[in-house]
This record gives sequence, C-alpha cells and structure tokens, in this order.
Amino acid sequence: MSLKLVFVPVWLERVLKGANMALSDALDAEKMARILSTQDVDLYNSSNYQLSQLIPAQLLGDFQWGDCDGYQTAGPLDSVALDDDAKRGYLYGEFVGGENASTTPEFTVTPVGGHTLVLTVSKEQTDPNGRIHNLMNSLLNQLNSVLPLNQLAATSVFKYWMEWRAFNRVPVPVT
Repeated sequence: MSLKLVFVPVWLERVLKGANMALSDALDAEKMARILSTQDVDLYNSSNYQLSQLIPAQLLGDFQWGDCDGYQTAGPLDSVALDDDAKRGYLYGEFVGGENASTTPEFTVTPVGGHTLVLTVSKEQTDPNGRIHNLMNSLLNQLNSVLPLNQLAATSVFKYWMEWRAFNRVPVPVT
C-alpha cells in the first residue's frame, strides 16, 4: 500500500484554477513547468516541507509526503527568500497575516486518484486540536473509500485516531 499526501498551497490552487487545471495537475511536473517559474516550484516544494512540520508525525507515518513525481526535493521554506508573513501568506492565504498571525489553517482532503490525497486550505482554525481532529477525520473518511477495513485499521492515521479518542475519553461510535 503506497499512500501519498501532497499540500497544494493557496497561491498554487489559485494558479491552477486560473489555468483551468485540476488539483491532480499539481502532481505533474511537466504540466507545472508550463505555468510555474523555477522559484515557484521551489516555493511549492518548500511549502510541503513546511506544512509537514505542523502536522503530527503520527498522521504522516504511512504517507509519502509532498514528494511530487519529477520535482526536485526541497528543504525548509527558509531556502526561499521571503519574509515570515509572506511565507505564511503563500502557504495558507491572506487570513494568516496581521492580527490573525497566530491562527493555523483548517484543511480539506481531496482524493486525486489511486491512493493520493491533496490537502488544501479551507478556512482558518484558531484551535490547533480542532484542526488535527478534523484532519484525522477527513483522512480516515478518504482512506475508508479506497482501503479495505483491515488495511485502514493498520494505518498510522487510524492508530493515532484511536489513541486520540482514548486520551480524550471520546467513545468510539458504533453503527
């Protein structure tokens, strides 16, 4: 089982929409080379690294994270020449600047084929625990549609969800 999770930052989502391209096109280095500069590609790669620092490693355990086929591997966003507010704005959208700088984004999880999921920013979330809880539920819902139950139960996302529920004493729903 090979799971892939890729973050498409707000600015790239807008570029894709403007070019009438699908989210899945963000995974195609050839298509991206037609609409992005080299610096844009570096920023895109770096944004995947940066976002991986905001999500608990337990959730990312089974995923190949942000490694888009054909792209060079990028490191921290520090390698891109932008100030901190600009970096956050490029990653998450305008709402993180100014007085909202301490907020973190809420994510939408979108399947783009096979076992590949794309994360996009959907809204701001001031409660980091709520953001992680919602992300866990979204990931589990999407994985549930492509994996048999025994494989889903073996994922790091499912194990983290069970630990989180036990820690917070939330009963597991039975249907």
